[in-house]
Amino acid sequence: MDNQLINGNGSAPNLTGVLNKSGINTFAYGSYTGELRKIGQIYQAITEIRKDAFVEPDAIVMHPGPVNYVEITESVYQSEQSVIRNQIANGVAIRMAVLYLLAAKN
Repeated sequence: MDNQLINGNGSAPNLTGVLNKSGINTFAYGSYTGELRKIGQIYQAITEIRKDAFVEPDAIVMHPGPVNYVEITESVYQSEQSVIRNQIANGVAIRMAVLYLLAAKN
């Protein structure tokens, strides 16, 4: 999945990766070659986001659960940006509260 997000060509069932998406901060990457090419492209894209938006690029990862590591990798699930465990914990508490209120009305 991580590779798809970066390099995907967009043909079914592949996602369109950020390196293959036109119109997103397009600029020449000619100074990067070999193994450093993709890393350099990603670094340059992050730099452009910082420069253009005056913010640090960040995101949170959410998933309705249950997580089966098909849609996301375990490393994404375990990452600092993941709020999946919070969603699961809060979801249980909310469902319990709703059931309690519904049961109390009867």
